[in-house]
Parts: sequence; C-alpha cells; structure tokens
Amino acid sequence: MKILYKFVFLACFLISLQATCQTNWTLDSCINYALSHNLELEQSRIQESSTKLQSELQHAKKIPSLSISSNLGLSIGRSVDPTTNEFTNKGITYQSYGLQSNLMLFNWFNVRNSIKSVKYHYQSVSYEVENSKINLKLNLIVAYLSLLEAKKQVKLSNEAILLIHKQILKADSLIVYGRASRINSLKLKSQLAKDSSGLYRSRLNLSQTKLELKQLLNLNGKSEFDIIDSMNNTNDHFNYLLDILPERIVKDVQINHPLQRSSVLEVKSLEYKLKAASAMRMPSLNVNFNVGSNYSSNYKNMYTNSAGYFDQILNTNLSRSVLFSLSVPVFNQKSLDVNVKQAKINLHELELRNSIRSRDLEKLIYSAYNDAIANYKDYQQSLEYLKYSEEAYKLDKLLFENGRISAVELLESLNNLNIGKHNCSSLFYSTILKIMILKLYDNCNSL
Repeated sequence: MKILYKFVFLACFLISLQATCQTNWTLDSCINYALSHNLELEQSRIQESSTKLQSELQHAKKIPSLSISSNLGLSIGRSVDPTTNEFTNKGITYQSYGLQSNLMLFNWFNVRNSIKSVKYHYQSVSYEVENSKINLKLNLIVAYLSLLEAKKQVKLSNEAILLIHKQILKADSLIVYGRASRINSLKLKSQLAKDSSGLYRSRLNLSQTKLELKQLLNLNGKSEFDIIDSMNNTNDHFNYLLDILPERIVKDVQINHPLQRSSVLEVKSLEYKLKAASAMRMPSLNVNFNVGSNYSSNYKNMYTNSAGYFDQILNTNLSRSVLFSLSVPVFNQKSLDVNVKQAKINLHELELRNSIRSRDLEKLIYSAYNDAIANYKDYQQSLEYLKYSEEAYKLDKLLFENGRISAVELLESLNNLNIGKHNCSSLFYSTILKIMILKLYDNCNSL
C-alpha cells in the first residue's frame, strides 16, 4: 500500500512539474490543461456536487426515520418516581429508553414528485457544467488567437522599424553625396519615432493578452509562458466555411447543445416541483412506531420486593405503540396557494428564458457565419491590397534611392504597405476565430 501511495504521489508531482516546465503551448494543450485547472470550471463542478447531495437527501425521504433515546437521572429528596408516578422521599436512580420510527404512507406523491424534480435539476446542472466547458474552450480560442495576432503585430511593427532604419541610412548617404535634402532624413526619423511608439503599444497588448490566457489556464502570472502557432491547415478552415450551412448548425445546436438540454431538464424539474407544491394542499397519512421502557431503583411489584434492571427494561416496563396520523391542511394563511402560484410563475419564466436563449443561440451562429463570410472576403481583398502595396513600395524605394521622389512619397508608400500587413493579419485571425466558433458549436463538445 505504501508503494502505491508513493507511485500516486510521484505521478501527480510529475504532472504538476510538466505543466510548470512547459513553456510552448498549442491550442490543444491549452484546452486540455484548462479543463483540469480552470477555477471557474471548478466552481461549476462544485455546484454539481452540491446539487447531487441535495438529490441524495431528497431520495432519503422515502426511508423511514429511526431514532433511539435514553435518559439517566438521580433524584434526592421528595420527588415523583418517573416509573411509578408516585411521590417518594427516597433517593432514586432512574433511566428510560425510547425507540421511535416514522413512515410517510401517502402524501399525494409529494415526495415522489420532489425526488423527480431534484433528479432533473441535477441532470440540468450536469449539462451546465458541459456548457461551462464549451464557454471555457471559446474563451481559450479567443485568447489564443488574440495572442497569436498580438505576436504578429509586434513582428510587423519590428519589421516596419527595420525598414525605416534602412531608409534613414540610405537617405543620410544620399545627403552626403548631395542627391537628397536633409528634410528627407528628418521625415523618416519622425516616422521612426511614431512607429516606435506603435511598437511599444503592441508589446503592451502582447503582455496583456498573454496574461489573460495565463489566467484562463490558472498559471502564475510571472511564470515563463509562450504559445506556438498550431494553425497549420488554414485552408481546411476556409473550406469548412464555404461548405457549411448555418441552418444545419442552428437546428443541431437547438437540440444537442448542453445549454438547451439543460433547459429542457430544468423545465421538467419545475413541472414536478409544481406537482409537489400542489400535493402539499392535500391530506397526508403517517404512521409512527414507538417502543419505550423505564428503570427505577425504587420500583416494586406486587409479587416481589423489587425488580432487577433488565427485568424492568425488557419485561415489566416495556411498552409498544403504533400511531396513525392524518394531517389535513385547512388554513395556512395562503402559504401553500402562494407556493403553487410561485411555482407556476417560475415555470413560465423559465420557458420564456429558454425561448430567449434559443433565439440568442440562433442569432450568435448566424452572426458568426455572416461575420466569417464578410471577414473572409475582406481578407481575400486585403491579400490583393498587400500584393499591390508591396509592388508599389519596391518601385518607390528604387525611385527614392535614385533621388526621383521625396521621403514623403516614400513614407506614403511604406505606410500603405504597413497598413496592408496589419489589416491582412487582423482579418486573417478574425476570420479564423469566427470559423472556430462555428466549429465549436457545430460539434458542441469538441473542436
């Protein structure tokens, strides 16, 4: 057994060490790790466990109650003997035992309906945990792609600054040979300062998006962390977008999505809760079983001077009783009627909320699809824009080096190129994000 404990401890330690040492994360590794370590998801699991306990407690109400009691006392001076109910001046030692049991025979199915209500509520909460997993995956996808885009923006900003540096050196050499004016160098240096400020903001955004992803993974903010681009088959994503029918996804989501299944089960739970509340207005029948016995040191019967402890407990003073109890609610200040009405209101409110939730899911999917299509077309146009911007910049660069155009014209061409690169990157990751949202809802539980 000690060897087993050591093995389990070593395995847990190695898993923790692996997560700590891992610095390059893919999207899949982020998702797998977060499903086991995310704090918000753990809260959902705790809520599920609490609901399960309530379900077990409700099931236990079908079992008869049983209690055992005992009292031991010493009386000195004039007192009433609890066994004989006679006054006595002698000091006595007395003890009593009792066993009570209660069983609900019939209450118009209140307990049965309550059990079913809690059962469906527990199943509903279980699906809410699955929905929390989907939301976690969605947040991870957003954070992961945002971090990839932030890294790309930093890279593009560095490349833009490098290009400016090269053109400043070229402008300075042209000034030396009298082929350009000093204003060209000044214009380029002012652009360098502007791009350096943009690089600083890009790095801040990179740090912020990295921190957000760490928080989803429940990692230390100061730990070493980086991601690698696992978006290798982008054409597969684009082909998926061009082939799918959003109507099919909507139809599937409204049936199979965990949130929808949770809603259906919660409606059933409230329906049985309404039945249970209605049953509280009807009569209920209980049966009680009681067994009791007493012992008194002062006890004497008609045949002997005294009776022993076990003789009194098990024979002489032993009593048994069965009691049937019928309870009929007559007037309770309308509390039961209010409970029934409140249950009806809660049920109607939930049905409305489910309709709104179904509508919102439909809207989300259509919006994601339309945005993905629009972004995809914009992305294709941005590739064309980038292609022509690169060609224009190459020509303007040659003209500038030959003194044919000014730095202002070169900067305009360079800015167009940088804008094209940034727009192309932004539209690419935006399109991929919308496609992955569609895939997530299409599969509900997997990417």
